[in-house]
Amino acid sequence: MTLSALTCASLAFGADTGSTATLEQLQQQVNKLQAQVTALKTQRSATTSKGQKTSAAAQQSELTGFTDIYGHLRNFSNSVVIQPFTSKPTYYSGGQLVVNAPGINEDEKLLYRRALNESQQTTDEQGGSPVPRLVLSGDVEGKAFYTRPYHGPRTTDLNLTGAELDAFAEISQWVNGFATFEYDNSYNAAGTRRVSNSNVRLGKGFLTLGNLTKSPVFGSLGQMNVPFGRYSSFMISDPLTQTLAKTKARALSLSYIAWNPAANIITPYAHVFGFKGDAKYGNSNMVNQYGGDLGFWLGNDTWNVDSGVSYMADMADATGMQETGRTDVAFQGFDQAGSNEKMIRGVPAFDWHNTFTYDQYNVVMEYVTAMRAFSPLNATYNGRGAKPSAVDLEGAYNFKLFTLPTYFAVGVQGSKDALVFNVPRVRYIAALSSTVLTNTILTLEYRHDVNYGSHDTATGAGAIAYNTAELGKSDNAAIAKIGVYF
Repeated sequence: MTLSALTCASLAFGADTGSTATLEQLQQQVNKLQAQVTALKTQRSATTSKGQKTSAAAQQSELTGFTDIYGHLRNFSNSVVIQPFTSKPTYYSGGQLVVNAPGINEDEKLLYRRALNESQQTTDEQGGSPVPRLVLSGDVEGKAFYTRPYHGPRTTDLNLTGAELDAFAEISQWVNGFATFEYDNSYNAAGTRRVSNSNVRLGKGFLTLGNLTKSPVFGSLGQMNVPFGRYSSFMISDPLTQTLAKTKARALSLSYIAWNPAANIITPYAHVFGFKGDAKYGNSNMVNQYGGDLGFWLGNDTWNVDSGVSYMADMADATGMQETGRTDVAFQGFDQAGSNEKMIRGVPAFDWHNTFTYDQYNVVMEYVTAMRAFSPLNATYNGRGAKPSAVDLEGAYNFKLFTLPTYFAVGVQGSKDALVFNVPRVRYIAALSSTVLTNTILTLEYRHDVNYGSHDTATGAGAIAYNTAELGKSDNAAIAKIGVYF
């Protein structure tokens, strides 16, 4: 400011003298002063810039240290997200929604979705996702069906068969929580009106510690489907493998998954789990159930293969063995009375699961079996200890019906020694599914079940487990399901 004032004064003085020589001298002085002013401004700007950079670096270091200690992302804020696609939404697809995550290893799928979502935001220059963040998803499903059962009159019905709200909480970089609230349409003994069976229950609820972008190891604790088997299917009806062996428990699971975010490839993977089972043998006060799953995923956008094997120490804790779904026979599952849960010996189980995809073609193969027979005091088939098993083979073809993404699938399924658990001997099944509107899927299914033979017998905990009028018969069902996913 002082130099500027001197410059102005010098110019004014020179103008008043009228002397050319004096003006030239003054002009030279002005030029020197201007050069000095420019040099000083440059020096000051450099000093200020350096100071700003030093301050910014110190601030960044402080933020980094805060992140390392507390695990929070920068720009900490609260947010609630609905319709949580992991990449750019596709108009017709509901497959990327949280509610449609596979029922087995949901913690893995949710961590993978979160990592992809944050990677997409970084690519779009939106910055990291703020935490905590609550991701909501859900569905509402209704069915219309016609059935001709093994025995008895034909039936038709319209029913609300599913309604669910899922909440995935991203607490920090490493901490996540998941809970599902499900509408339960099973029979309610407290009332006879069908609208009385509209209870809401906690389907699954667990916390997960992990971050796939930083570590391949993560763990979950809570109520979940343990990582035994996969039970993938294109059908409305659950596959026989799932009916026989899918297991929900309050468990601890530890997992490893080799994720390559650059190539978007997951291979290999491993899971171990443990829980206190309802079926008791030996010391009933201890955590007596454990198992694991090992496999690999390999492929690209055109083809992929997912193959693995699973082991569980005691098959008796499977949901379909705890509750067979029957109400008209003496044995309705091991969970019906305390004495039923007293197992003479544990029955280990083995599962082999595979999915193959090539372009528009998809194949699912799965086999699950008891590794030794139940004690005759627990479950029998034709007078000996039952050794139940089931297999599922399905194929699907994806195509466009007019402009609608559609698939047609066929399958054959079978079981052995599983009459005691209300599982058909053979099933032939087909389905046609199309996404008719945004996240609205219509599926049509035809199912033909063949029961065990007229001379077969089965008992559970010493009680009869079948209806003789149904043996040697077949069951047919036509089902239409429409579901809205959000």
